[in-house]
Amino acid sequence: MDIHDQQDKRRRLNDQLHAVRDFTMGLLYVAAGLFLFLYRRWGLQIDLISRPIEISLGVIVLVYGIWRIVRGIQKNY
Repeated sequence: MDIHDQQDKRRRLNDQLHAVRDFTMGLLYVAAGLFLFLYRRWGLQIDLISRPIEISLGVIVLVYGIWRIVRGIQKNY
């Protein structure tokens, strides 16, 4: 096994780990975005920020999470 095979193997492993991390973090961001939309329907009262800011932040976090999931699936690094 020469040095190029080892480097290629290490690069593929690194890409796989990067994809798993992107996919996992994307799921967490999507969950956080959905929480910002739905927590009031579940009867929770958290009055830290106003509703329009919650919705705006929820959209941003949700879109970012979807982007991370897509990037993890495509493995486009």
